[in-house]
Amino acid sequence: MADPYSENPAEGPEPGKPAGPPSGYRPPRPPRPDSAAPTGDPLGERGETQHRGPEPASSAGPEQDSAAAQPATGPQISMPEVQVPGFMKSIRLQHVLSLALAQLAGYVALISLAVLTVIGLLIGVGLDSNTAASDPAVDLAQQLELSGIAAFITLPFQIAGVWLFGRFGFTMTAQSESMLLFSLWAPNLLALLLAGLIAVVVGRFWSQRDPRTRLVTLPLAAKLMLSAAVSLVMALLTLLVTLALAYRQTTEIPFTGEVRMLGSAAGASLFFGAFFFYLLIGLLLSASRKFYSKGRGRIQSVLPSAYRVPRVMALHGIILVIPVLIFILIWLAVEGSFTAVLSFPFWASTAVVIIFVLLTSGALRAEGGLVHLVSNGPGQNTLYLWTTDLQWWQVLLAVLLAILGLVAAALLWSLRRDSRPEVLANPLSWVTLPLIYAAVGVVLTFFGQIHVGFSAGWFGFSTATFGPAWWTFAILLIIGLVIETLARYVAPVMTAKLPASLVGFFRK
Repeated sequence: MADPYSENPAEGPEPGKPAGPPSGYRPPRPPRPDSAAPTGDPLGERGETQHRGPEPASSAGPEQDSAAAQPATGPQISMPEVQVPGFMKSIRLQHVLSLALAQLAGYVALISLAVLTVIGLLIGVGLDSNTAASDPAVDLAQQLELSGIAAFITLPFQIAGVWLFGRFGFTMTAQSESMLLFSLWAPNLLALLLAGLIAVVVGRFWSQRDPRTRLVTLPLAAKLMLSAAVSLVMALLTLLVTLALAYRQTTEIPFTGEVRMLGSAAGASLFFGAFFFYLLIGLLLSASRKFYSKGRGRIQSVLPSAYRVPRVMALHGIILVIPVLIFILIWLAVEGSFTAVLSFPFWASTAVVIIFVLLTSGALRAEGGLVHLVSNGPGQNTLYLWTTDLQWWQVLLAVLLAILGLVAAALLWSLRRDSRPEVLANPLSWVTLPLIYAAVGVVLTFFGQIHVGFSAGWFGFSTATFGPAWWTFAILLIIGLVIETLARYVAPVMTAKLPASLVGFFRK
């Protein structure tokens, strides 16, 4: 019988060798892969890994095999895959840094202007303290020790906070009781306009250096989200910096003990004001030229020559405001109030609003318990140009200046607008200038107000609100109609009689 284990089954066993296994012998099967490992030597008797042979084919898929290899831990829940929206994929770090740099430039511009204001304030306090007359501002500055390096560290940030619609509050704490002594809300529209222009210029200059930082290339949703997110962070940082650099002073008062004083503009109004200021910068930087041209075209279809109105209003305001401001500064210098003169940047915006409103026959409204600070009557008072304490010749000069401003604005409007007959025949061309003047009146009414509060001792906290009356928009609407009428019927006659050089100046 042939040996089944020999290399050649047809031949028998070689002589001298033992015979093979007996007939009917079956070798042991190798262990299954999923069986438990036997105790003892895992490498077998000869120190070699046991050959388990090929694994049997499984009809289950790869997911079932992986599930079977793991211990059963209950039902498996498949988590949805997180996907980034398509518009967010286009945002790069360069875009974030470019926008943050522009907004930071705007805030630094405000701080720089506030530093100049503090320098002038300290110099004015030093000059006024040498005079014989006592100035309440000088006395207050000396009592609060507002001098030296502490003023440069704290005051600029608080002034910038007030300009950013923050409400400055001066609080005194004694014997665990706090009392608000003074509060002020006085936004500076001129400072914000200047800082916004600087921020936009810096942002556009930086984006031209590297095309990857240009915000105009982003999708609309990405622009809005990026502007809102960065503005939110910048507003929060502005709030924290203003709070950290608040004015703090601790003194000892007899019979009272330690008194702590805190002056800060940090609060909810500062946060929201700074947020909208930064957001406006972001929107201006992210808007493309195509957007501007399309928007101007749509406005032009409704309000012809609307984009020419800002130059007309600028000329009108300069004629009314600049001479009066010069007169006020000279008068303050003659009176010896150098503190008020050198702190001009702080109150310039408020003065501009008051002068423009009064010289356009508008009204100023004073309300509250401290109305006597700005008027002679109690309760509520409405001030016009002819009801102020000005002398008759001052009122006359103001009226002549107001007439000059109207004529100059009408002349410029007639030369700069679209004067084609079909445009002038459009009824909507009559309302372009009046509507924009009315819109400016609304802005001045809301953001040209001043809220002041003082602690009145036993009488509590007394406040005063001073600014343009609520009907200012209607007055400016009428002023716009007057300028429109003069531009149509009076300005052409003046143009024919004025020197050609002056007409050419207005045409530029």
